[in-house]
This record gives sequence, C-alpha cells and structure tokens, in this order.
Amino acid sequence: MKDVVSFVINANRFVPSRDDGDRVVYSRTLSSMPNIPQAMNDIDVSFIEKGLKLGGALPDGARVSAIDIKPLSLNGFLSDVGRCHITYEGVVDNDEDGTTPTPPARLVIKLAGAQSEAGEEIARENNLYHMEAEFFRKFAEYASVGTPHCYAAFEDSKFGNVILLLEDLQDRDGLYFVNQLEGIRRKEMMDMAVSLSALHAQHWSWEGAAGLPAWLPHCTDITVRNPCNPAHMEKYLSSAFVDEAHCASRGVGGEVRKACLQITERADEIREAMKRGALTLCHNDARSDNVFFGDRSGAPGGVVLLDWQIMSTGVGAADLAFVASNSVTDEPPSEARDKAYVKAYWESLTSRGVDPDRYSFDACWHDYLLGIAWTYACLTVFIEFGEAEQMLEDPLCRAMHDRSMLAVEGLRVHELETFERH
Repeated sequence: MKDVVSFVINANRFVPSRDDGDRVVYSRTLSSMPNIPQAMNDIDVSFIEKGLKLGGALPDGARVSAIDIKPLSLNGFLSDVGRCHITYEGVVDNDEDGTTPTPPARLVIKLAGAQSEAGEEIARENNLYHMEAEFFRKFAEYASVGTPHCYAAFEDSKFGNVILLLEDLQDRDGLYFVNQLEGIRRKEMMDMAVSLSALHAQHWSWEGAAGLPAWLPHCTDITVRNPCNPAHMEKYLSSAFVDEAHCASRGVGGEVRKACLQITERADEIREAMKRGALTLCHNDARSDNVFFGDRSGAPGGVVLLDWQIMSTGVGAADLAFVASNSVTDEPPSEARDKAYVKAYWESLTSRGVDPDRYSFDACWHDYLLGIAWTYACLTVFIEFGEAEQMLEDPLCRAMHDRSMLAVEGLRVHELETFERH
C-alpha cells in the first residue's frame, strides 16, 4: 500500500475522490505533501497560501505576502488555536461579475496540541483531531446547524497531526460570542434547544448506533465523555473536587455534594443507559465557549457550533443537558427552567420528523435528566488534566464542574429510581 504522508481537503466540496488504500478520501482537491507543520510557529506564508488556493479562496494572480498569528485567549483543552491576520498582493477589488473570490482577512487556525500534555495525550488516544477533520469532510456542508466555513483541512496520516484553516466567525455579520464564565441567558439557551434539535432530527436513528456511520464512536467510548472510568473516578473521589470543606468553600457543599456523590456511585448505570434506545449525531461539547449566537441570516437557528472533536453517537437530549448544566447563569437550575428548554427542544425535534408517539415529552425529559447526570460524571475527568487544587484554580474548569454539581441537586437527578431510558 502506498504510504500517503498527508492529504489536503477542501472541506466544503464533498465529492468522492479516490481510495488511498487505507480509506476513501472525500474532497474536490487532493494533494500529497511531504509534511505539515507540527506547531503554530512552523506555519508560514507558503502554507497559508497553499491552503487558501486548495480551498478555492485565493483568486488567480493573488498571493499571500505576510501573516501574523496570535494565540486566541480562549484556547482549547485539547487543541492549539490561533488567529491569523493575512496580507495579500495582487487582489483585485473590482469584481464585476461576482465570480472572483474575496480572500479572508483573517483565519482561525486549529491544530493538534493542547494546554497540557495530558490533554494532547487524551486527544490522540481517542483520535479526536482526526474526528474533527471527518466532520468537515462528511457532515459540515449538509449540517442543519450552523458551522464555520473550513477553507482546508490538512491531515498527516503518518503522525496523526491535523490542521484546520477555519473562518473567523468574528468577521461574519450578525454573530456574537458569550464567554462561558459570563454565561448564557434563556434567549441563547432556547436557540440552542432549537438548533440542537435540528442536528439531532437530521441524524435520528431508532436503531441506535446501527443506524449511524460505523466509524463514529459512542460518546461513552471517548475518555472525556466516559462517566465510568474507574482509574480517574478513584482519584477524583479522594480529591479537592469533592472534599467536604473544599466544596463548602465553593458553595457546592452539603446536599449538593451528597447528591453528586450518589451520582458517582451510579456511573456504570449511567454509561449503560446512554448506550440504549434511539441515538443520533451529537456535538458533546456544546458549551458557550464553543458557540456563536446571532440572527438567522448569520446562522441557521441563530447558532453556529465550533469544536467538533468530540462528536459521536449519543442521546440527543443529553447534548442539550450538557450546555444547560454548565453554561446558563441567568437562572438557577429548576424543573420550571429546564422543562422550558426541553419543551422547546422536543417540539422542534418532533416537528422535524421524529415521531412524538415513539418519543414522548416525558421520555425526552427523562433523557435530559440522564444527560445532567452524565455531564457531571463526565467532568470528573478534569482530575486527569492536573492536580485538583490546580484545576480548581482555573475559573473555567471550576465553573463547569461546580455548575454541573448544582444542576444535579437542583433537578433532583440523584433521586431518579432508574436511568434506564423509556
């Protein structure tokens, strides 16, 4: 078999290309490269120019003359992300027939690498860099939810490195971003409910995983979304995350802490329940920092979802629960608050073809509560990214973890007799 070192994909033109002996590559443009940059500092003018040409974004006669890459303030747990400002030569402004592409003034560059060695190790073990490239190859163009435009995706199949050249959504009219520490409000959460329902209805499978692409993992098979990892659960339960005095100092002591400890005891039950019943394509990380909001002209349903590394098969309502439990800050968790989210989700889901007789509102609400439990149990994985005291000093880590604790107790999830799906 020929060793294909790397391939480049124009990720918004999906036509079958050729079989490289390992897997079929879907792209309009396929190009072998001797290597791809291993770090952000290795990316140069020629690489950006090549990517824009392959993506059809650089008109004939134009060239990239200079780039300036700065790290994004909101870097990922699992990736290295930067904003690239681009200077061109030979770009003509007067495009009379409207057919000449206008190259982007800025790109967001995303590549393999993380804030910590542990984060990068988890991403590579779970093939998450490749998984995001697969999303832009095989799903993005037809997704019912808003996504950033991907100009090109580069994947080095020998070393497992991936580089994505993505649209900078700050340049798309009508969109805005809400920092996760600030948190989203009911308006944004309702938009999330409708947008996620569109994604889930589009890929709904009554047959579970059997009705979805076989190469997609189930969410519980991904380390950062597995609620029942004995090794990290043992470390977590002896750490400051759930230490009685430490929890009390963070406002999650007493009944909140007790409720969450009961959830940890049922982690295996949660994992098995997540595998049963109807499944769909899930984002699995649809928190505020991975979303742009706006009007419908800028995004289908008013939402653009970023960061598709953890996409998998899963329970749709749990996708909704993930964002609600750790991103909403204008109202505390309550049955009234959260049922409003689930009602909007379920009504939109069933209006898009999911049979309401087979999937009732009560079943959807139960799945949402399962998702609240799953979210908290999954976030115990933070213990793998560093010492508990160190992680709890990170405002984002602490906010995600402790908000999910409050959601468990606020919705009385620990009192469910069973997590088995209806």
